[in-house]
Amino acid sequence: MNIQLKYKEFTLKLLGYTVVSLTIISTLNLLIDPFGIYNIFNVPGFNKVKPDIYKKARMSKAHSLYRLNPDTVIAGTSRSEWGINVKNELLKRDSVKIYNLSLPGASIIEIFKYIKFANRNGGVKRVILGLDFFSFNALYKDKPDFSDERLNSKWNLLHESFTVMLSVDTLLSALQTLYGQNYSGQLQFDRDGQINDDSIRANYKRLTPYDHLWSGVLTFMKTYFPDANANFNFKRDELDTIKTFKELILYCRNQRISLYLFISPVHAVRLETINALGLWNKYEYWKRSLVRILESEKKQSPSIKTILYDFSGYNQFSTEDLPSPDNKSREMNYFWNDDHYKSEIGDIILEILLVENKENKSTSADFGIILNENTIERHLRETRVKHEKYGANHASISAQINDLKALLNSKRAF
Repeated sequence: MNIQLKYKEFTLKLLGYTVVSLTIISTLNLLIDPFGIYNIFNVPGFNKVKPDIYKKARMSKAHSLYRLNPDTVIAGTSRSEWGINVKNELLKRDSVKIYNLSLPGASIIEIFKYIKFANRNGGVKRVILGLDFFSFNALYKDKPDFSDERLNSKWNLLHESFTVMLSVDTLLSALQTLYGQNYSGQLQFDRDGQINDDSIRANYKRLTPYDHLWSGVLTFMKTYFPDANANFNFKRDELDTIKTFKELILYCRNQRISLYLFISPVHAVRLETINALGLWNKYEYWKRSLVRILESEKKQSPSIKTILYDFSGYNQFSTEDLPSPDNKSREMNYFWNDDHYKSEIGDIILEILLVENKENKSTSADFGIILNENTIERHLRETRVKHEKYGANHASISAQINDLKALLNSKRAF
């Protein structure tokens, strides 16, 4: 009898400790909210800075979309996430709720899934989509924090919310959040999904602007070296990224969503690297494919005019001087690195996309080229000419890119 009583007492104590522990864990996780999925409050000095939020961007933004139900969304990769400012006054004119659902390293397939999730209740009226060449690489695998199940059902999302709240891993991130309020070295996005410029700047202090730019080029080259064509393809098994883009266009048409398309600007260094890797022909094929799909759509639905702007060529912004190796602090004016543009450029993009009267647009003629069946080949030819001219006038940049290729080749030999 005594053994039974002791066993019952032990069981009750264990149950009590478990309940108390789970209550403490869930309360801390809920209030500190290290991944920004509950958003009860963000208090400076307590939980406003969230060091681990960018690692869980896909989870955090899915929960924000579910909670906010925006009518305008910014979509794309980290280029749109860093560069398109949801607080821009032009966006606010025709929108009540705006959210930047752009995701770091996202494929066009993943982007399409998040657009559909944002519109699950039919509330999205406008999508501003930044297109990036490498998001169309079908060989590029989904990021570890992506989950199809999360987007398939609100019950899956609610289940994840509950699971995260009880997780010890979340508690560790919560404690990191508490102790990391004075540390701003990790990328942060606000409640509207917009990357905070201050967090980018703080994140970049770990390296000089010069070193950061060229380390980014090296990382990019590693992804596609030694055979870029073997590591880049528009198709893989059942996946077809060009076809996915067509499905996205049709979806927006059928859902009566106004779609604004643009090819993201990159610094000329990124274009030179694409050429050095032997991907220029695929780069041009990609642009032709986008135009072909839009022209086909225009013929089927003449009343719907989806315009594609190309901001990715050689122009006054993309050819700005690089930071010098002996300058420890000078940033570029328009780019954070070789492929992420600043919000100053994003504001110009929005002006071109959203202001109908071209005479009121404050930009140069070579920035924001409309691509269609009448302009595409001329534009590609002109870009090739500018590429040759830039390479001839910036031989040191070409030499440095080739030095990085040689470095990778020498490491591969071992």
